[in-house]
Amino acid sequence: MRFAGLVTLLLAALAVTASSCGQSSATPAPAPTPKSTSTAAASARAAHGRLTPAVARTIVTRLWLGRETALASLAVGLLPPVETGAAAAADRAYVEAVRCACQPQKAEHTILAILPEIPRSAPGDTFFAQVRTTNTTSGDHPWYVLAITRAAGSWKIAHVTLGGYNPRPPLSGLGVAAGATAAVSPHDAARMVHLAVRETAWANAHAHRTSRTNYGATVRARGVVRPGADGVFGLTLPGGKVLACFTLHELDTYSLRGGLAQDDSRQQWGAQLAPGAYGTITVDTAEPECAAGTGVGRGVPGLWLQYTPQHVGVTGTPLA
Repeated sequence: MRFAGLVTLLLAALAVTASSCGQSSATPAPAPTPKSTSTAAASARAAHGRLTPAVARTIVTRLWLGRETALASLAVGLLPPVETGAAAAADRAYVEAVRCACQPQKAEHTILAILPEIPRSAPGDTFFAQVRTTNTTSGDHPWYVLAITRAAGSWKIAHVTLGGYNPRPPLSGLGVAAGATAAVSPHDAARMVHLAVRETAWANAHAHRTSRTNYGATVRARGVVRPGADGVFGLTLPGGKVLACFTLHELDTYSLRGGLAQDDSRQQWGAQLAPGAYGTITVDTAEPECAAGTGVGRGVPGLWLQYTPQHVGVTGTPLA
């Protein structure tokens, strides 16, 4: 993918900068024993109505286990109670792709540790968690960065980004550890959206926008970010910066003289596109990312986290 390859190069370049940042000495706390939803809800009213780290860990444990169960069993119906927004869309698409043998199934990941980051904003409807896991197939211990938000009155995972394989928590270089973090003001939230928009503009300016397939189709690529539909989630960082986690969509539009076809087996374009003849076909690939920066001006964000891109939609314009 054109955009993904560009981001991979940027990740490698920025890794040197990130490694020079000061590291937190915070030790990951062990994952808690899951509590009932009613117990968690009652405990959440502690500390003047603010979420406590212990309750946040309980919430994250329940949601992560629910997500893992849904992905392992390829059961789309199990996702709505634990996910919302872009996270739910990506995992629904993943399950559909595995079920149609369009991509391989991922290994399961069990929880090793959870570091919750809870903004002091009141009443507070979003918090973060750095989750260290064990890949049950390889034995590796990847971190994931989650944004947890309230949706329809309950906590759900709204964003999932890979945090890497370093033993240190992935956000420790930004001065983020477990517990309370600075409040997120409306101005901070606007700076987070600005980071997402600036990164999309940078990707569009530097990626190869037009290419051609081996069968002669023209492919036009562009990146978009959808704050209203997907959300932009973040933390206020020390030093006047913010962390913004968002979803970058790469839209690849294919066109071919004489049209493009999807047969009844749906093998050419996947299960999301109905059989037929099309003048153009657009593939929407979602790339969850996190970036840190000031969120002002035209500068490119200085830190990246990125998760596996996932095709989340395929649409076509019928051939006239």
